[in-house]
Amino acid sequence: MKNTEVTPLYPVLETVDSSVIQALGYTHGLLFVEFHHSNAIYIYFGVSFQVFMELKNSESIGTYYNDCVKAQYESARIV
Repeated sequence: MKNTEVTPLYPVLETVDSSVIQALGYTHGLLFVEFHHSNAIYIYFGVSFQVFMELKNSESIGTYYNDCVKAQYESARIV
């Protein structure tokens, strides 16, 4: 039997230090955000790697998310 490489549907999410956001992930212009209380995961389309890094490294991830991601990019709930 031939071994095949399987590509995950979304990247492994990294836990972050935030009271609202539990984890973040990024791949090929797609930002994945998991929330603490609902365990919902949203995908945001067309996000640059720079915005992902700024979000991940911001002093307040929740504030950066609200100001620079939430209303700026098209999104969909995936979980």
